[in-house]
Amino acid sequence: MKKIGMVGIGMMGHGIASNVLKHGHALAVFEHPGNQPLDALKAAGAVGYRSTKELAAQSDVVILVLTGSPQWRPCSPAPAACWKACAPAAS
Repeated sequence: MKKIGMVGIGMMGHGIASNVLKHGHALAVFEHPGNQPLDALKAAGAVGYRSTKELAAQSDVVILVLTGSPQWRPCSPAPAACWKACAPAAS
């Protein structure tokens, strides 16, 4: 199974994250103040990361559930670093 990383655990992202876990995938979530509460996801096995670079390094696939690129910029001071950190198989 693929290791999935998610950035954007708002109302829509939370539902997607729940389904990813239900289907047996490992899930890494970016801990951001704009998220919905992560307690239920963590109890189901999700692992939280405070850095998109760390999240990407632990993920085969990264799913962004954001309203647009302006929301991405505050998540990481260097978005390109996140992609460079992706697991080698994901490149």
